Amino acid sequence: MMRSHNKVYAAGDAPLLLDVVQQPGVTCEAVAAAAARNGDDAVDAHGATALHLICANERATPALLRAVAAALPEASVRAKTTASHPKLGGKYNGAGSTAFTALVRNRTATPALLRALHAVDDGLISMRTDNGTTVYHDLMLTPRPDDAERAALFECIHELAPDLVRVTHNWDYTPLHQICWCCGLFDGTRPETIEALYGLDPAALRRRDCDGRTPLQSIYEKRAPLRCLRAVAALEPDLAADHGLTALHLACAARDATAADVEEAMDACAATLDAVDYAGLTALARLPASGAARLRDERAADGREHELLAAAVVAKAPAVALRAFGDASLLQVACRCPEAARKAVAAVVRSRARGDTDTTQSVDEALLPEILHGLQGVALDHACAVDLLRDVVDSVNARPGAVVVIVFDQLCNAALCVFYAVAAYDLRAAAPARRRLAVSSAVVAVVAAYQALREVLAFAAMRRLGAQRRYADDGFAYVKWLCFAWVGATFVVERRSRQLDVVAAWGALLLATRLLVDLRQLSMHLTRFIVALRMTLFDSAAFLLVLLIALVGFGEALYFLMAPGGAPMGFAYDAGSGGDDGAPDDPYASPQGMMMKMYAILLGEFDEAQYVNDWAFVMFVVFTLVGVIILLNLLIAVVSDSYENAQARSRVLFVRSRLELAAGLVAVFPRRFLRDAGLGQARGDMLRLLWGPKFTTRLGGAEERVGGVRAFLGEKHGYGAGGWALLACSCTVFLPAVAPWALARCCARVCGGDASWTNPERLLATPDPSRDADEWLGRLGEIERALRRRGEAVDAALEAQSAGLRGRLEEKLEALESKLYKLDATNHALESKLDAVLARLADQGKRPREGDLGSTVKTESAALSALRHDANDATACNDDNSLTTGQKPRRHNETDMTDTVEITRDAPLSASLQALTETYPDAPAAELRRFADARPDSQEGALALYAKYLAWREADGSAAALAEAAAPLGGTISEGFASLGPKTAGDRVLLVEGARYDSAFDHAAYVALLCSHMDAACAAADANRVVVVVDCRPCRGWPSPAGWSFLPLLRAILGTAPDCYPERLRTVVVFPVPYWAAMIMNTVTALLDPVTRDKIALVAGDTDVDTPCPAGVWDHVAADALPPRARCRRPP
Repeated sequence: MMRSHNKVYAAGDAPLLLDVVQQPGVTCEAVAAAAARNGDDAVDAHGATALHLICANERATPALLRAVAAALPEASVRAKTTASHPKLGGKYNGAGSTAFTALVRNRTATPALLRALHAVDDGLISMRTDNGTTVYHDLMLTPRPDDAERAALFECIHELAPDLVRVTHNWDYTPLHQICWCCGLFDGTRPETIEALYGLDPAALRRRDCDGRTPLQSIYEKRAPLRCLRAVAALEPDLAADHGLTALHLACAARDATAADVEEAMDACAATLDAVDYAGLTALARLPASGAARLRDERAADGREHELLAAAVVAKAPAVALRAFGDASLLQVACRCPEAARKAVAAVVRSRARGDTDTTQSVDEALLPEILHGLQGVALDHACAVDLLRDVVDSVNARPGAVVVIVFDQLCNAALCVFYAVAAYDLRAAAPARRRLAVSSAVVAVVAAYQALREVLAFAAMRRLGAQRRYADDGFAYVKWLCFAWVGATFVVERRSRQLDVVAAWGALLLATRLLVDLRQLSMHLTRFIVALRMTLFDSAAFLLVLLIALVGFGEALYFLMAPGGAPMGFAYDAGSGGDDGAPDDPYASPQGMMMKMYAILLGEFDEAQYVNDWAFVMFVVFTLVGVIILLNLLIAVVSDSYENAQARSRVLFVRSRLELAAGLVAVFPRRFLRDAGLGQARGDMLRLLWGPKFTTRLGGAEERVGGVRAFLGEKHGYGAGGWALLACSCTVFLPAVAPWALARCCARVCGGDASWTNPERLLATPDPSRDADEWLGRLGEIERALRRRGEAVDAALEAQSAGLRGRLEEKLEALESKLYKLDATNHALESKLDAVLARLADQGKRPREGDLGSTVKTESAALSALRHDANDATACNDDNSLTTGQKPRRHNETDMTDTVEITRDAPLSASLQALTETYPDAPAAELRRFADARPDSQEGALALYAKYLAWREADGSAAALAEAAAPLGGTISEGFASLGPKTAGDRVLLVEGARYDSAFDHAAYVALLCSHMDAACAAADANRVVVVVDCRPCRGWPSPAGWSFLPLLRAILGTAPDCYPERLRTVVVFPVPYWAAMIMNTVTALLDPVTRDKIALVAGDTDVDTPCPAGVWDHVAADALPPRARCRRPP
């Protein structure tokens, strides 16, 4: 028994109607037989009837629809599916689908099928699914290769049910809503289809769905292609204006918008760049959300187009782009823009950082945290990002409140180093000064507690900014916390002890390191060396381990060779003690002493007279070779590479540290303490506001001069709490630093007159690396710039070259297409005339015979149509190329068409071919072309070669002469030396079996045999060629001569075949060739010209008896192209 859907029938019974209608070759007779046999009105598991399934069949016809409907009861004709069906429309079909729904979901549906189904039951077209969709909605959910077919179906449905176009589904979508929604899913929808549907119901453009959206808003939010957006907006321009949709809105929302589209729209909407749409968003605010303009997505396939699009936006309207993207986003965009766009972005962000008005705070609190959180490390490598960040960061770090915090931190670091040294000295002294010890200890405790609190606040700030990972990754942070722990340990260990000496020594070293670490935020040059030191230590860690192992190994080896026998092992080496004569002890008395001696040798201090032992001398030479010559030079290379890398990365790390410092200040300290000057003119020049020439400002329509201490400290024009803190600290805590600074400023004003370089903003500003780029970046930077310039030049040259090639190719394709269209038009005109002639003959009672002129022209018309189709196909380029490179033989129809095009093309004849044609007008054209191709540059040579061929044909090359010459081989094994493959489509294959060659026969017999087969394979007027397959395998019972025995035969063949059969050879396949011989032959054939080289194919393999054909043979010839006896191993 067999089961079909929900019915069971015997194996010998006819299948159910449900099964029959799903077959590709279903016929009306099969439908009638299944219905008569089983009376099938069943449904499948999804509730689909046979009428549903025949409507979904891509080979359905009106007759089949009528036949299936006649076999079903009326209730089954109007049945609906109970669930989503995989064969009725794919992804977007639901329950309640009718047969009409299945038909419009069919990609091959035509108006004739719709009319046929409507004739079966005119109520089907008005039925809706469970979602309320009509046939209009379902028709648009199926992508079609030709969207014009969908427009024809629209018109047919409207003809059958005029009122159906105004019906909405459960979400109040009209058919126009539906097609606008589908534009966001399928790229194949054309504007003409939308316009056709709009023409059926113009009022649908202003109807709203359940979310209150019109079709224009729906297609706008779905980011449809630009051509569809413009088409819908152009239907009713007043509606687009009511929605606030300008041309720039449409360009920025389209997913396929290019930089040229956005630039064109910005030029057209230059006066309304800030216009908002119905959602209150500007056009550029829509830009980052559109599919083609994901400016921050560096992994996008069309990233170059994104760069151009971003450049177009920020270069034409940087201020608008700043408002649309925000500061951090705009910096990311600028890092991938060309130079012109970078400058525009830099100008906007710089003005934003400095403040454009007197009433606006210069930088928002969220700006620096956004930049710190949003920028990646690679973005800081761009000059644009570095310049912009320098301006933004300096505007924060140069405010009075920030100056107080930064300078106070550095003074605390210096004070901690000084007072810690004093306290440690007193702790080690036998009679310490108690008052000094108490003061220094108190200062150390207070300063260490303050710095520990600053580190806690710094970590809290980084955690608040979401950048705690950067704090943990910074190796200098661990140095700071280690300093605090070591300072505490100094006051815990026992006084005047050896442990105190060790702790104090390491503590002083750690505090000095911490001072350098903090100074790296103020000096770019210090950053370079500090970063180089850290990177060198990390890079040298593995090398130091290798060096330590080498010292230990050689030290132990020399200890065993040099130490006196029986000497006890010591664990201390005292270089100061000596013997009776005052000389130092023997360094080889202990392993520790030997290790110190190895280290001294590594530094170049040694006495070769000590190594009197032969083995010790050998070990000493080996150590100097490995340690001094190899390892030390390797260390120099490691340090040099680390320093170069540090120079390239130091600028990025310095800017990042400055950015983290500014962002930490903004995140921790109150905004009132870090506020900038209320007067925009005074920002960046606090000394002028304090005691310099007063600023002139206009408030309330009247001019006012602002300046002085009161203005500096005031909340209206000055810095407020930050100004108070700066003045207070300058008079007290900062006095040791302020006094030298004031003296330097006075000297600068007296000597040079310009003391601007002494301004606090200039002293705390981030240096511009472009002024000393060569020194700053080093050789690595110079190499990077040279490579960048070279890369840009290569890209420009490749782009120009590709543009030229593309243009020439398009011109040739257009010319070829025009020529083919003209030929096609001429052919159709001739065909029409012949049809008229045949019609007149039919009217006169004369029936055309088979093969007459009309039939011939019909055949030629079909051939020309096929030729035009092949020419438009990009893959059918040139079959000759594939065959000459060792492909399988071509089919005859391909060969005939290609050669026909080659012979009958309108290109001028070559001189050799023209001479041959004039001299031998009755000769076959294909034969003359072959001889002309053999001597393309010499008319005389071509004429002489063809004359020689004709003379040979009349004498030794005639059919009778060739048969007579090859007669001695008859009845022998050598008779099968050459044989033709079956006459299949493509070039003929000529198999040559070398094992059948017997040198006892004359060479002329073998040559005659080959020529006979060549004549049988290709006629004189035939343009096909021959593929020669040489089988070199030996066989039992056959002569199987050695390879050099073929040389006389090869000379005889080369004396006849090239002159008598020019351009007949497609390729020669030789197998199996020994692997060593194949390598030699490949080297030799590389010296030949490309045409000859491509005609030789060597297949390596085993040359033993009964060896099967190598698999590589079938890469060149088809198995059915060889004689049947050669496809498998022959019997002896």
